[in-house]
Amino acid sequence: ILRERPDVTVIIAGDGPLRVDLEEMVEAHRVCLTVAVAACVCMSADWLRHSCCLMSITLLTLVMQFESRIKLLGAIPHTQIPAVLQQGHVFLNSSRTEAFCMAVLEAVSCGLKAVSTNVGGVPEILPPDMLLLAEPNSKAIAEAALHALDTCMEVDPASFHSRVARYYSWSDVTDRTVKVYERCLQAKPLRVQASFLPFILVVIHRLIASWIQLLLWLF
Repeated sequence: ILRERPDVTVIIAGDGPLRVDLEEMVEAHRVCLTVAVAACVCMSADWLRHSCCLMSITLLTLVMQFESRIKLLGAIPHTQIPAVLQQGHVFLNSSRTEAFCMAVLEAVSCGLKAVSTNVGGVPEILPPDMLLLAEPNSKAIAEAALHALDTCMEVDPASFHSRVARYYSWSDVTDRTVKVYERCLQAKPLRVQASFLPFILVVIHRLIASWIQLLLWLF
């Protein structure tokens, strides 16, 4: 992505065990470019001097640009996350598994176009003009991100924010939840074999016990 789009800066916020891997990856790319610069400088043949000098200057510029175009912010307080998101135009979620990605909703609500791996429940949360999906591999993710970069300037942040607020207002969530229960009530009851009844009763008992423990912990 950085090679294709010299106008792009990558901002990575958050902390965790993968941060070390990211730092090592950035350092490895920087070292490769630096070694290339050194190799060009070491070439001393007269007929190569001019071209190698130009090449080394170009590579040195790439080293400096590479370091400035990747920002690892580390852990961010929750109160500052909106300000960090609003610096960008495209939000990238590359999870391998995901039930419901709240981070995508937060980013789109801040006016960003989102790109996410096509996993779990992510395809269901937003329409295609707000969320681009990609297969969970690096090539597909990079292609989707580049496509999003080509169209992100057409996004109206205020419109994205109001749409997300409308899609996920509590009244809308309540209406959809009620409809699910109504469909369940209208469905024909399933016949449960007697052998499954003890198992079902144990599950229900554990769920009730868990809810009671949660309520006691909260209050």
